[in-house]
Amino acid sequence: MNWKTWLSPRPWATSPAVSSLLVLPPAAGGYMLFESNSGYFSNLAGSNFSDAYRSWSVWVGIAFAIWVAIGVSLLGTVRQLRGLFTPDPPAIPVRGLFVIYLAYAALIASPLQVAGVPRPALSTDFEVRVKVVLAVGLAAGAPAVITIWLVADRLRQLRRLLRRADTLGSPGDRIDELRRLWQYSLAALAALSGALSVGVLTIDGVRALAVVVEVDKGSVAGAFPLWMMLLVGLFLTIAFALVYVPMLLSWRGCAHQLVDTVYPTPTTGMPDDDWTQGRARLTELLGLDVGLMKRLSNTFLVLAPLAVSIFTVLVKQKHG
Repeated sequence: MNWKTWLSPRPWATSPAVSSLLVLPPAAGGYMLFESNSGYFSNLAGSNFSDAYRSWSVWVGIAFAIWVAIGVSLLGTVRQLRGLFTPDPPAIPVRGLFVIYLAYAALIASPLQVAGVPRPALSTDFEVRVKVVLAVGLAAGAPAVITIWLVADRLRQLRRLLRRADTLGSPGDRIDELRRLWQYSLAALAALSGALSVGVLTIDGVRALAVVVEVDKGSVAGAFPLWMMLLVGLFLTIAFALVYVPMLLSWRGCAHQLVDTVYPTPTTGMPDDDWTQGRARLTELLGLDVGLMKRLSNTFLVLAPLAVSIFTVLVKQKHG
């Protein structure tokens, strides 16, 4: 038995019923990350804090499970996207994109650190553990962001190929590829939206714990205020949009270019019914005639982190 056969996964290992169990270890690890330190805080702010801290530990376990599921689910998409770059490889190899994402994630984390979001007035040990949570959340977004970057890079190649008849290839293949790239981008959009929304709720959990401790001390001056959740949601939404929106505009531009290539304007300047109907069918097939409600639904996914932060603020104000 050679090593490739030995490394091949067994059929049962790829079953969704088995793969769903992969979220259990990170869920347990996230829970124990804080629950193992609960004794230190047991007498910090009485039973109220103990209950809040245990709830926080459970939430971190849930967040870890969601983040790992999101990240792992898109690794296959990254591999499939890499296969589209034939014969020309991506401008930046996938490994290089992961390195660039690390720098991008560090830029995202820096304002949160400066704002004091991961540093409530609890303890240095708690601060370190919160930084672990922040790192896991940012790492989970890597496959989604890299998927978006790869889609944008492939669109750049396609625009170059569509400029010349000898590099166009089969129009049907190009249409299928554009539709596939759109599906990949939607998967990344949904994944990143979910990961960032969970991140906003997790940051709010840190804020809630800090408030409990400060109230016990008779002051809330040391905890970052509720309105800062709005800034956190807005910041993450902007970071999200800077990645996704340029790719979306590039896809639409490439799709329109393909339509113009397959159905160029007649030299007479007088399109007949066949040309008009064919162009309209291709436009519909590529989804370029998307209605307003569809656009709003996609926009909401980009705005999801901000929407979640607004929701948490409204709920806290209502019950606070």
